[in-house]
Amino acid sequence: MIAAAFRENDAVPTNWTWIFQAKPGEWDLRSQLAEQPRAQWKVATFAAEMKIGDTVYLWESGPKAALLARCRLTSKPVVQPLRPELRAYVRHPKYLGEIRRAGLLVELVIEPELTRQELLEHPALAALAPIGGPTAARQGTNFSVPPQAAELLDALVGSRRRR
Repeated sequence: MIAAAFRENDAVPTNWTWIFQAKPGEWDLRSQLAEQPRAQWKVATFAAEMKIGDTVYLWESGPKAALLARCRLTSKPVVQPLRPELRAYVRHPKYLGEIRRAGLLVELVIEPELTRQELLEHPALAALAPIGGPTAARQGTNFSVPPQAAELLDALVGSRRRR
């Protein structure tokens, strides 16, 4: 449970922050962000903890790994088909069927993007998957972000130009 990471004196935030990861060989996130104000995202873990209104950062893995966008969760994760307008961004057929997905509203595209190298300069983010930590810990689609790291991400994103 995500709240287990808190000490007794810490307040559990009303809304939580997540990082949802895209692999460039499986999903064309950059094109989607340039063309679509809404997204659907596969939710493999933490579905019960996700709430409408939670902050979601979209991360692209790989050689150009970077934080690309900040979104708001608009629907609880449920098994559903992919919306037709998002099919153009699919690079792997596993995303075409009915899977558990959550709805997202893209609030801002981060420009310039926050690269893995920039984020690793901050100790609070250096061990946070999928940004840092062991490579094996970076596998997956959905990652929980503790409040201290979420505050830092918010500040770093806030310092970027908005589109």
